[in-house]
Amino acid sequence: SSSSSSSSSSSSSSLVQNDASQDFLVPWVASGASSGQPSETELSTSSNTNASNSIYRYCHMYKQGELESLVNQITGMSITSSFYDASNWAVVAHKTPSNI
Repeated sequence: SSSSSSSSSSSSSSLVQNDASQDFLVPWVASGASSGQPSETELSTSSNTNASNSIYRYCHMYKQGELESLVNQITGMSITSSFYDASNWAVVAHKTPSNI
């Protein structure tokens, strides 16, 4: 598979892919955060933000069905729903009652 690594692409300018994997180095930008780690509500991945407020982290981008497969391997978990949101796949899962 091919991936775009062009620096002229505005949609990929804030993402740095780690080799050919599904892991990306993404900016986690604090907006007016005080000292310490910013909360999730204070974060943005906008490429228009001040670089001095950026904290870089790796983010795994799941393929369709990959996250569901991983959750289904956990004994006692059941997937309620699966959806694509914020450029990645997500699941809502719950613990099933144990049959003792």
